[in-house]
Amino acid sequence: MLGRPGGKSHPITTGIAIRASNVTVINPRVENCQRGIAIYRDIRGGVVQKVRIVADASLAGYKQTELRHNRESLYIERVKGGEFGDITSSQLGKDGGQLRVNDTYRFVHALGSQDFRIHDFTGDCSGGVASNWGSSAPAGMCHWGIKWLSDRPTGAPYMVSNNAVRDIDVSGVDDESISMDGRYDVPARSAVVGTDTVASRKPYTRRLELSSSGWSNLSENLTNQYVQIVSGPYQGEYVRITSRSGSTFTVDDAGTRARYIQRPPRAPELPVLELPRALPPIKPAKMPATVVNTVSKI
Repeated sequence: MLGRPGGKSHPITTGIAIRASNVTVINPRVENCQRGIAIYRDIRGGVVQKVRIVADASLAGYKQTELRHNRESLYIERVKGGEFGDITSSQLGKDGGQLRVNDTYRFVHALGSQDFRIHDFTGDCSGGVASNWGSSAPAGMCHWGIKWLSDRPTGAPYMVSNNAVRDIDVSGVDDESISMDGRYDVPARSAVVGTDTVASRKPYTRRLELSSSGWSNLSENLTNQYVQIVSGPYQGEYVRITSRSGSTFTVDDAGTRARYIQRPPRAPELPVLELPRALPPIKPAKMPATVVNTVSKI
């Protein structure tokens, strides 16, 4: 897929757009697009799963694999499961790979992802960016390598969890090479709505009562967003919000396997013993009469 260099009015918005699960793109070559490859939600707004964008030496086009002169070479709106990398190089135990991202303003820009691996790719800016793509960065500069950047208004579910970055080689960027940015300086777009303590937890009704009364003033719909536990024995676990009324959150552990709200096991029930029916009263046996002869002496 070859586009044409340009700025904001670039004629090709996206080289390869992925809106379905179980998609594999092998040995791609995409140039001069606003977004080289983009992973979006599906047509119903759901999160796509198991998307792979890989370089594979066993198939044609491996040596020509490249994402080049794109404003964003890989853009991820939402995804659960998958990878972006060179699967041949990953077997060699070295950094970088034939999956190359060159002279691109943003190499990888992700909003939300779970269980996604970024590995064995080479990002380089030595050739210079064709234009500044309408950004404020100086012409000819690459801005960042790999960055998760929160943008909560893009809608639920918003989650960055269990991702992995390994064996990459990124050079020539003027900002972060690898970054996870919660955007805490912009509260409306931040990854965190608020922080509070739990006043009570009711596993049987799947409800959490938070301590602050300020939640009643929040108009944002938090359904399908997440509550994450940041301290205590359940630290790191998270649960999904299914509804909210003020500071009372109804949650579930769908897809999270959180122990925090699992119902405690019931005590084992004692076996019910069936007692034998009452036997009829036992009648005393009739004893033969005993005659006692009394002999009186005169």
